[in-house]
Amino acid sequence: MESAIESIAGISISNQNATDHVFFVDSNLIAISNFTMEISTATPATQKKRWSDGDSQLGATWMEYQTPQQGTWWGDWQPASCVHPNTHGDLPVTVSLTRNVSHRGTWKPGFNLDFGKSSSLHSGHETVKLNTISEMAWYAIPAYGYGQAWSQQLMVWQDQQRRSCKMEHYGPGGVTCGEWSDFFRGDLPVKNGVNFAWFTDWKKLDFNSCGGGT
Repeated sequence: MESAIESIAGISISNQNATDHVFFVDSNLIAISNFTMEISTATPATQKKRWSDGDSQLGATWMEYQTPQQGTWWGDWQPASCVHPNTHGDLPVTVSLTRNVSHRGTWKPGFNLDFGKSSSLHSGHETVKLNTISEMAWYAIPAYGYGQAWSQQLMVWQDQQRRSCKMEHYGPGGVTCGEWSDFFRGDLPVKNGVNFAWFTDWKKLDFNSCGGGT
């Protein structure tokens, strides 16, 4: 961990706007937020001294995040189009329609959204704050029947933790951190993670909703 902080400190000295970082520590993905350097007058930033210099009176504070556990789940089925009747009677008919869905992520205060996206990507899922799909599709309506497009969204759930850390100076002091917080739960939609289906059983249709589609 200290070697990673050394590298971040070097970046921070060169670019004070670089305050957020993501990296691995023993195969665990860690995020650093609000990394702030504290440099004594004995070692001004203009000297560009290395963090690893034994006499550099450098310090830093930051917020550290981890994701101890995460997984996936499927949302409930929702209408993605209006209900379309077969107006041709005893023959099946093909209709074109617009299926439209929009799924927004939810999270508790304190959840780091950017780190949440990085963590889910590390697990193999690209997530977004809002996943919206609007596209044309063609479906067959059975004779004397009805049809409606429905959708469900694949979601990633995560439990994040955070703690405050500091490094008073390089040397024996090392890095010290507080206790990890309670979990901050977040649920993020997977980009392009929508499953569409065509329902023709009128008992399963929602005649009062188009779900944003046509």
